[in-house]
Amino acid sequence: MARAQSQQLPQRPPAEPRAQTSDGARERSPSPHTEWQGRILDELAVNSRRGGGLPVPHYKRELEPFSSHTFDASSTDCSDGKAPQEDSMALESKKSNAREAPSSLGTWLPDVSEVISRLRAGAEGFSSTEMERIQSAFQRFKDPDNPEIHKDELPKVLMHLGYTQISEDHVKELADSITKFPNLEKGEFIYFMEKHVEYEFDAFKEIFERFDEDGNGTLDADELCVFLSSLGFTPLRSIIRESLDLVDLDGNGVLDFEETVILMHVYRHSEGFTIDELQELTTVFMEQQSAAQTNAKSTDERLLPADRLYHLLLQFFGPRAADFSQDLQQELSSAGRRRSVMAAQGAAAQVASGPAALTFQEAVLWARRFREKMFMNYREVFNKYDDDNSNSIDMCEVRNVIKDLGFTIPQKTVDELVYEARVRGDIVNRTEDTNLDYDSFVHFMQILNENDGFNAEEITRIQKTFHKFDLDGSGDISSIELADMLRELGQCSRMEEVRSLLSAVDINGNGVLDMREFIRFMRLFREKQLARVKMVFTKQADPQMDPAVIPAAQVEEAVHAVLSEEAVEIALADGQSIAKEPLEFEDFVRITDELREYCVLTSKKFAGYSQMEVDGLRQVFDGFDLKKTGLLRQTEATELLKSLGIEVRSVEERLLLSDQIARACDAAREAGAQEVVDQHVNFWVFLQLFRSMRRKQDEENERRLMTVSEEAKFSSQEVSQFQEVFDHAFVSFVGDQVTSSDQKLIPRTGIYKLLRSMGLRVEGRDRQALDEEITNLNKDGLDFPNFLLLMRWMVDVDFGQISSRNL
Repeated sequence: MARAQSQQLPQRPPAEPRAQTSDGARERSPSPHTEWQGRILDELAVNSRRGGGLPVPHYKRELEPFSSHTFDASSTDCSDGKAPQEDSMALESKKSNAREAPSSLGTWLPDVSEVISRLRAGAEGFSSTEMERIQSAFQRFKDPDNPEIHKDELPKVLMHLGYTQISEDHVKELADSITKFPNLEKGEFIYFMEKHVEYEFDAFKEIFERFDEDGNGTLDADELCVFLSSLGFTPLRSIIRESLDLVDLDGNGVLDFEETVILMHVYRHSEGFTIDELQELTTVFMEQQSAAQTNAKSTDERLLPADRLYHLLLQFFGPRAADFSQDLQQELSSAGRRRSVMAAQGAAAQVASGPAALTFQEAVLWARRFREKMFMNYREVFNKYDDDNSNSIDMCEVRNVIKDLGFTIPQKTVDELVYEARVRGDIVNRTEDTNLDYDSFVHFMQILNENDGFNAEEITRIQKTFHKFDLDGSGDISSIELADMLRELGQCSRMEEVRSLLSAVDINGNGVLDMREFIRFMRLFREKQLARVKMVFTKQADPQMDPAVIPAAQVEEAVHAVLSEEAVEIALADGQSIAKEPLEFEDFVRITDELREYCVLTSKKFAGYSQMEVDGLRQVFDGFDLKKTGLLRQTEATELLKSLGIEVRSVEERLLLSDQIARACDAAREAGAQEVVDQHVNFWVFLQLFRSMRRKQDEENERRLMTVSEEAKFSSQEVSQFQEVFDHAFVSFVGDQVTSSDQKLIPRTGIYKLLRSMGLRVEGRDRQALDEEITNLNKDGLDFPNFLLLMRWMVDVDFGQISSRNL
């Protein structure tokens, strides 16, 4: 019931009295806090090193607006209301020493004069940026069925906005002093925020004085790090350095309280991100806006649909961020679900059915909340492995962290990653040991997330591989391009297997891999290889040795167990050798990698087919080589392809075949095949030609599958799951007698058996409807795309529920 209709409820207490100034503006009654502010400002006006005024910081000077996300900034002087002035020599000095920010972020950061004007005015007078954040939080946390926010939500709001000095008792006392009602209207909420800022500001001052041990009124970098940590932040030394550069106006390398106040406002605007990180977030935000507009989900170029938060966080923080990103997306979406329920119940006809779109500032806020979750996780891991409570972890403890994270990384790479973490953590020159304090450990974990445990050289090689196989230059790797890469790596995979591998790391579900997803894929691929090597090593190694080694007499047997015996024999016949001394694990990995790389050449010669497939194709080839010359004419090659399901029908296709044979000859030579003659099809040329023709078919099939997936509205993960069901049904009800060139079809009876295995009895009208749908798709049997369409039809008509009523 609305308050106006409730005669029994107590009346609101009168608003806090406010005096009138000479110009008619209202101001708050004096408080100890505002009196302290007044003393600071009076002293500043008389004794400030800045002559009573504050300069515009270097990151505000002569910079372009931040796209459509520009925020207004006051230019009011802190002492007399005039524009701030700056000594010309000091200005030139700061210009020469300041780190210039990207121009597009210039006016997004807070103006120093705006911050001091805020200080002068007390808690009243939020900047435009802060007011936007506060109003967005009000909309996010208010009751879905009325325009007010419940008092119980206030601690969550403060935490969401990044305030750190949160006492539930103080929050309750402050809210109760504003109103006796359980909810706060918007104006009351803003007043609550103003009063809480006063409370937090006093807490900052108290903490500042506590950490200023020498009483000189300043904090150096180390003291500042401890100070910010005590406020609930996780400041990294890299951020501290940049923050000092931004707000150390006199350039003396320490911060007085005035500069610390400015620093806190910079933190509040930037959410603790560096300027480089903000620039990257800007790019990601705009790319996600573009994706939303492409999908017709957004019409306002300044906003991002709320359901794109997951994708934004994933793109910015990488594939390993999936779980935390999903948690925050669900939290953001919960308000929309609540509103939908209320609307369905008729209690809020005018309420939107989903959470509001995100401004850039809100997107940065959610990114900050994500990083807080990551830092909390890093702290738990750090404390877990800091066995001796030394507030640092040594190399042995680092290796335990790596092992538990599922990485298998050689010591050389571990050393490189630790060194890079110490460089980022600014401790390389402080000590010669290899221990990581928490700051450097955070950088170490971030590097692992960014590069998935690969070192710089490996990342460069992976990036080159990505661009090599990104044939269309789209910036993504498709399933066809991924299949090409796997074949070059010596892996023989069907397209359904490739799609399954792709979907395992296709976190955003768009059916392709971007660079970060591709790096993640390469890590999983590498771990799969190493798991095999580790299993063989454990079986063959002598457990009595420390560290464990494979005895020299068993090395060759172990290598054969990791790689195919035929590939190893080919490598040995070509002059490769296998070590004859005992091997530790990393040496064993190196030996198998060298031989595997050599064996890839064999795979290229086989055009990516397995030995069994090559033997089968050899028999077919010999059947068409009637003269036993080892060569086929073009007409004979055409008939051979037709027998394998590839028909060359039109004149244009026959003319194109000549070009394809020429390219197959070049590919066979490159792969090391002997006795290749231009325009002549020997067996090795035929393998390359057949692969090329099959790839074209695969491209057509993948395009059709993508079209069907979009039509059926299934994600790549859902398609992969349906593929497993389809393959299982095919093997169970048809048999796995398919070659690489055959098409899998499940007959009508197989579909019935599949449904029965799922507990569905299809009878009467349900069976008639199912028969009609299968006939419409393909009466002779369903391939996988048609199977997807059948699954979509069953979902749309709620087929399982209909059939269950017949049980």
